[in-house]
Amino acid sequence: MPGNGDATNQVTATVDAVSEALLSGRGWLHPAASLTTPTGRTPLFSPAITTDERHILPGTGAVIGWTSTAQPPAPVGAAAVRRILERLGPGPEPTADALHLPVTAEPAPADPRPAFPRSPPHRPPRPAPDPGHPGVRVRLAIPAVFHPLLVPGDADALAAHLIETAEEVLAGAPGTARRDWATVTAATTDAARAAGTFFAGLCRLDLAGRESTASLVAAVIPAAEPPTEAREVELPCGPATVLVEARTTPVPAQLSTDGRRRLIGTAAALALIPLPDTQVLALQLSTPHEQDWELYAAAFAGILHSIEIAWPGPPPPPKTPNPPRAPRPHPPADWDPWGGTPTTPEPPNPPRARAPPSTSPRRLGPLELTPPSRRRQTTSSGARAPDPRASPAHPPQPRTHRPSPTGGGWRTGRGGGSRAPRRMPPVPPKRGTSAGGHRRAPDARDPPPRTGRHPHQPTQPQPQPRTTTRNKPRLTPAAAPAHPTQPPPSPPPHTPPPRPTPAAPEPCSRRTG
Repeated sequence: MPGNGDATNQVTATVDAVSEALLSGRGWLHPAASLTTPTGRTPLFSPAITTDERHILPGTGAVIGWTSTAQPPAPVGAAAVRRILERLGPGPEPTADALHLPVTAEPAPADPRPAFPRSPPHRPPRPAPDPGHPGVRVRLAIPAVFHPLLVPGDADALAAHLIETAEEVLAGAPGTARRDWATVTAATTDAARAAGTFFAGLCRLDLAGRESTASLVAAVIPAAEPPTEAREVELPCGPATVLVEARTTPVPAQLSTDGRRRLIGTAAALALIPLPDTQVLALQLSTPHEQDWELYAAAFAGILHSIEIAWPGPPPPPKTPNPPRAPRPHPPADWDPWGGTPTTPEPPNPPRARAPPSTSPRRLGPLELTPPSRRRQTTSSGARAPDPRASPAHPPQPRTHRPSPTGGGWRTGRGGGSRAPRRMPPVPPKRGTSAGGHRRAPDARDPPPRTGRHPHQPTQPQPQPRTTTRNKPRLTPAAAPAHPTQPPPSPPPHTPPPRPTPAAPEPCSRRTG
């Protein structure tokens, strides 16, 4: 791959070639569900992750990172090979030059261009600049099924890690197979680190009883022009360039069992993400099993959407210290906290000179509603004249508040004071009784007795007795009388019979004798 994909291309092609030559058909495989486990939205820049080492977060996967301020690692490949031989037994000490490693994959002549999934609709917000840490920091989450092949540290740490990985990947295989794979992988670590790679992983899956492998590489490389065949995509961390193509990867004759060089077809995807410090984050996934490309492409898309980038933004503005508060004035010695705020007493106002009384006659103005008979009588000197009623025979009575006749309050104010008692209208006496409730003799001025009807209601005719036509012959039009029918005479008005006059009692005679 031309341009800035050469570094990741060599690492992935080398991992694929070593895996195809030394691991194919042997070892232990992971279930396919371990690759498609959904990852969560846990923030990768959390207090639990303080270094760039690989961390396993439940529900998220393996979190890896890179920091621009980290020192470049020293070559440890040759020393790690010797440590592995010391622990797994003697054998040939391989070198990268002797094995013709690393190798580079070339574009396939047919170039079928495998499809790449589109970006998912959900996009979390981009991380903001982090002024608290110097340099650029990168975090991304990958499926935990990828076995890391690079670890930070010295030769002893690398040798211990590769031996442990060989025992897991080649469980049940002979010890020489674990030794050969661990020593060859350790011999290629220096070239991968020199190319800016901070993660290289290997994945081995069991797909319905069939073996399937893939390699994943993450590196930070200098910026360069992206490939012309790539297309731009928008990721949560920013814009990126993605290139998907088919390749052919050579397997050196020194690694093959028959001693012959051969080519294998692979499908690869490369993503280039620019960083704020004029560098590029390159991620590449490759698999020699092109029939499983859709499975690996979906996992690669999830890795791209988990990338988080932080960089030192502009320093925050300095906080302006609050101005010191002015000291509060002390209250005077005679200040009462319960008496309110002390105030400075004002000087008393000088008495105003009263104008001399006017000798001109007063006129009744439009607002003077007091009649002249109730005005105060004054003398010529302005003094009030004595009241002729003020005598020992008529002592002055104290003024009292009188309730308003309407019951709306006292005269001194609207609604002030207590209300006057409500007076009920007098009840008229019953007919035939006096004011005291005693019966009296009927009078001509008494109203007429009630007869059950209104006095002005006209007299209605009395109902006529009903006559029945039972057992009587009916009249037909032929038997009807010739003379016209006259209305029946109205009955005379009903006159009540006169009341009988009681007879005078006979005098009683006392019988003697």
